[in-house]
Amino acid sequence: ARLQLRDGDTARASASFRETLERNPDDERVALRLDFLDPSANERLRREAPDEAALEELARKARALEPVRGANHAYLLDHEVAWFKPDGTLTSLVTQVQESFNAEGRDALLKQSLGGGRTRVYVAYALDQDGRRVEPVSMRDGTVRFRSLGERSTVVLQYRREVSPRGYLARHLSTAWSFQGLNDFRAEARFILLLPEGTKLHEAATGALQRTERSEDGMRRVEWLATQVPPLHAEPGMPPLREAALSLELSTVPSWDTFAEWMVALLQDADRASPETSRLAKSLFEGAQTKDEKLLRVQAFLMKEIRYEQDYESLIAGVKPHPAPMVLERRYGDCKDKAVLFRTLAREAGVQTRYALVRTRDAGKVRRELPQQQFNHVIVYVPAQEGVTERYFDPTADALDVGTVRSDDVGTTSFVVDLDKRTWEWRDIPYQSTEAQRAEVALAVELQPDGSGSAQLDSKMVGDWASAWRRLARNPENFSRALQQRAASFFRGAEVQEGARSPVPDDVRAPASLAFAVKGPALARAEGTQVRLQLPADVDPAAPFRMTERRHALVLRTPSAYAWSGTVRLPGGRLARAPVSKSVDSRCVGYTREVEPLADGVRFRHALELRCERVAVADYPEVLKSALEVKRLMEEELVLDAAPPAPSRVRAPRRADKEE
Repeated sequence: ARLQLRDGDTARASASFRETLERNPDDERVALRLDFLDPSANERLRREAPDEAALEELARKARALEPVRGANHAYLLDHEVAWFKPDGTLTSLVTQVQESFNAEGRDALLKQSLGGGRTRVYVAYALDQDGRRVEPVSMRDGTVRFRSLGERSTVVLQYRREVSPRGYLARHLSTAWSFQGLNDFRAEARFILLLPEGTKLHEAATGALQRTERSEDGMRRVEWLATQVPPLHAEPGMPPLREAALSLELSTVPSWDTFAEWMVALLQDADRASPETSRLAKSLFEGAQTKDEKLLRVQAFLMKEIRYEQDYESLIAGVKPHPAPMVLERRYGDCKDKAVLFRTLAREAGVQTRYALVRTRDAGKVRRELPQQQFNHVIVYVPAQEGVTERYFDPTADALDVGTVRSDDVGTTSFVVDLDKRTWEWRDIPYQSTEAQRAEVALAVELQPDGSGSAQLDSKMVGDWASAWRRLARNPENFSRALQQRAASFFRGAEVQEGARSPVPDDVRAPASLAFAVKGPALARAEGTQVRLQLPADVDPAAPFRMTERRHALVLRTPSAYAWSGTVRLPGGRLARAPVSKSVDSRCVGYTREVEPLADGVRFRHALELRCERVAVADYPEVLKSALEVKRLMEEELVLDAAPPAPSRVRAPRRADKEE
């Protein structure tokens, strides 16, 4: 580039500087030189954005803005114009005018993040509540910081950001823009995209946006606008902001076929075998009678012997797996690496498998209309074949039952790639039955007249609870503390008896078991001669339903089941009153209770099923009602009486009247 400049060839020098910047995107000196040589991009962006005089006028209007209910601060203007260039570079000019309404809003304005890429600040100042102009105290590391301001303050920002092409799907655009935020009001939110004519653009919007498009300066200009956007308020258990907020996602990847071709190229030959993988397979499969059994052994090995760890030596390692022999030698890897080794070992067992790309439940749903890299996880899909049932395996699970799929995988849509046929398909990963997420506890409770007592608890667990307890058992101190908390969830103040507990076996082929004994001064409540307590349980069916009404859907755990059974006795006492056998059966919550009277107590069994993963806003009142009804039933008390029954009075025979 310098030689070309010396020869007076500015056009070629600009192209060479651009290539230099692609190789080292953080070279600010080269970026400045390129701006000087080719200012056209900056000039084109500035035509779309307010100038400094317009910004001063907007700042004055912000000062007069009335506080908006529920908002800590407001954007009088949230504006971005982005230019997507053929080489994959995205250059943006961002303009924001914000006004705080209270201390929370003021604190949010003090630190402004400029996002990733190379940034250059053109305008940055604040107006204190007295109208005095305040300059930033720091502008570094992509962050602008102001000193403390008053509660009614204004911040004005305008800056340029340039993001170089990514290391994968490099010449395609993949971006998102939010028109709504938590606790902020947006009077005007506008996003403008400039891109080459003829570029195919895929769009996915959450909510309604005003959209306009036209050709201008030989480019395609697309604009999205939202005005008077109310603040978004967080609720417990709400969906991710990607699904809840007014937002937009864009991609220029031509189709899912293009994406699949890219994935096939990345995954090709990664699952190749080696003498080491073959020897491992032979030892793993020794004595196994079926292909299903061999797959379960592979899953157990990967969970226990291959540690989950991300190790990205280069940018492409974030999406391209390491070869199976390397994963086996290092004994660690991320989800891609573990899936590769699973496939390699499964092939040694004569089983065909495929890669399944997943966007986990906590990250929101996959948008099929938007071909791009939306996935954050890779697992293994096993199609039905001779001797094998159709199923999914997630080798990144830790201490999870070998036949159970991780709970954040189920209920999602997977992008399944067949490397042999170089094809792909969408497959929904179904929710597992409650048998895959269940906990059963058997109890023997013996009470004393003062409410003290002891209890023996024996648990069997499958799914997330089993995984959690197997992991806790690795550290004796953590295990003891968790066990004490478990005891307290049944009986307040109960103390776990040392020496009267069994360790959780580290066997993912069977349900996790846990047995322990407790005693305490107040397992039940004593009132006179009576002893009262609820039928033991450690799950509150109404816990997720903490609001009487909702604005957003409620996201729950995957379907799960709990059961408690056993006896409650008061030696020498008698049963005074017991909850009756009853059941509740609704779409999302189910409950059954069976109680059998005994001379000095009861034998009981009650069970709870939570059947829904998500509750829509319209369905919430009905589901809340069911959950509260079940909670009311579970709070009904069993009453035992320590006093012996009063002797029955036998009336003396009536003496005959004299006259009679």
